[in-house]
Amino acid sequence: MAAPGHWSARVTDLDELVRRGVLAESEPGRVAHYLHREHIAESVVEGTAMRAMCGVFFVNTQTPDGLPQCPDCSERWSQLPR
Repeated sequence: MAAPGHWSARVTDLDELVRRGVLAESEPGRVAHYLHREHIAESVVEGTAMRAMCGVFFVNTQTPDGLPQCPDCSERWSQLPR
């Protein structure tokens, strides 16, 4: 989850980009999140955002190979009944 003040700072940054007419570049993910497998293909094809187990919303644009696992997602996954 974001630190306090993160979203207001992000909105300020985005307002400035809009004012200048500049397109923001996407940032690659830093961790691999756990997603519901039934919706992954649709998300990739449609370009829609998905919610990870940790609560983060993101558009899946890269394979998670080589990325460390999200610690919050891993913890929640381990608590699921098997």
